[in-house]
Amino acid sequence: MKKLYVLFFTLLTAYALQAQDLITKTDKTEIKALVTEITDETIKYKLFDFQGGPVHNLKRVEVQKIVYSNGREEKFNVSGAAPASTEPKESSLLDNLADKAQPTTEKPGRTFIGVTFSRHLTFSTDSYDFETKPIFGFNVLLEKYFQPKQGSTKGPSMGYGVASTNYFGYSEPIDEEIYTGSRHYLTGYLFKELSVKKIVTLGGLAGGGMCYTRGKADENNEVNPGETAGVFGGGAHLGVFAQRALTTGASGKPTSLVRLGYDMFLMSNANGTLGANLSISF
Repeated sequence: MKKLYVLFFTLLTAYALQAQDLITKTDKTEIKALVTEITDETIKYKLFDFQGGPVHNLKRVEVQKIVYSNGREEKFNVSGAAPASTEPKESSLLDNLADKAQPTTEKPGRTFIGVTFSRHLTFSTDSYDFETKPIFGFNVLLEKYFQPKQGSTKGPSMGYGVASTNYFGYSEPIDEEIYTGSRHYLTGYLFKELSVKKIVTLGGLAGGGMCYTRGKADENNEVNPGETAGVFGGGAHLGVFAQRALTTGASGKPTSLVRLGYDMFLMSNANGTLGANLSISF
């Protein structure tokens, strides 16, 4: 009977040791723990021998690796190598689902769709003066982040994008006649973001592209009443913006964003557009 008790407690102890997570810090100290959550900046855990106690936090930069209870090993802050993990030869379905739920620093591409209100800036060669007129339109932006450096534990903050911005209902001088119509911008740009205490993200963009103006001459024109014409131009696209996450997914990443921006289009035909835009990303 005593042998059976000894065997029982031996098996129980072996199972308990196998069920724990082992955190190895960069100073080589080890913590027997139960890891509860991993974010972009911290690792949250409970002490394995005091699982009813408080949740402790460790910065990711302080952790070298974690060996989970299922045998999976995840490495952090390994010099000259990207964070890596090794899977055991055999894993259960629950383990696979848990692995897929592990958060990463990778950010996917995103699409913004929004409305714009701007002031169309026109330079008059007759009076050498500028005129501004309010115009409305919509924009579509496609953005993608650059890949982070190997070994980086922070998410990328720089990327590139393509914007289609369209305005309607303004007057444009073409061949010394006044045309009323629409203007369309197609631009490429680079952007940079800065998070402010995880409350709002500020950013700026700079690039360039082309524009196309299509208009119809006034019916009262003496030379070409009612005639339509188009003209191409090119130039710079500059902008600043602030954005905030509306909703977040299970991993803590934003699944939708709202952005308020201010754009400047300065084109080669001496006419430009200055104005604000309100966009939603999904």
